[in-house]
Amino acid sequence: MAMAMVLDNPAARLHTVLQALNTVPPNTASHNALAQALMADTGDHADFARRISVLLSLPDQVVTEINQVDEILSRDILLRWYEPVSNALKSSLFFTGPVGQITQRYNEGDLVALHMCSDVLHRHRREALLSDAELDRITKLIDDLRETLLRGEHINSELRDVLLFHVHAMQQAIHDMPLRGTVGLQHAAAQTWGMMAFRPDLVAKQEKNADVWQKLTAVLGAVAAALSFGTATLQALEAPPAPPPVNMIVIGGQANPIVQGAQHPATALEPNP
Repeated sequence: MAMAMVLDNPAARLHTVLQALNTVPPNTASHNALAQALMADTGDHADFARRISVLLSLPDQVVTEINQVDEILSRDILLRWYEPVSNALKSSLFFTGPVGQITQRYNEGDLVALHMCSDVLHRHRREALLSDAELDRITKLIDDLRETLLRGEHINSELRDVLLFHVHAMQQAIHDMPLRGTVGLQHAAAQTWGMMAFRPDLVAKQEKNADVWQKLTAVLGAVAAALSFGTATLQALEAPPAPPPVNMIVIGGQANPIVQGAQHPATALEPNP
């Protein structure tokens, strides 16, 4: 009986796609078979191309993760699937024939080895997962923020455009979770935090857009809580920076403020000859 597979690593996600391809009738057009395996809309060419790109990156992600694990007896056996699977996926890029000509490039032994990689990564390099309740809550919070941004009449236009960009990135990361896992959502949330850190001019506009800012921090807080990362960063961004400490130093009979960490000419601290 096959071991149950948890989609908390790239090997598990790659194995799932390959298994899905194997269930499609071999005479099915490869384009349609890939769309079905990737749960993509063939009418949305941009989305389909992006998902193919993510799929092509999975084999190298698996190798990178496996190389981080020390307790492996034979990497050659574990990674025997790499060449045939990589070649099969690369051949699908511009291939319009039946999918059977792609899936015949790898065999059941390759899938077993990939399954073993998934088991190793599950035990040693597992990624954070979201429960259905957590995913539903985060999705609703993001949707609510988007609606507020689209319907708010008095929201600063630049703030609206920047936040809609990041909202779209987080929605896309959730959509891609079967292929990318939660890493994509972590990256999207981290980029949003980065925007807050490097765009103080936008952060300054929060006083006039309190409702938007409250909903944004609710989204980021929910992602951080669910994936157990970044809460210190969120708290730091919510709190105003503390002023640098100031010491007084007497030079030539006058008290001069010295800010810690600031650069001052060395001669200022030298005694008069």
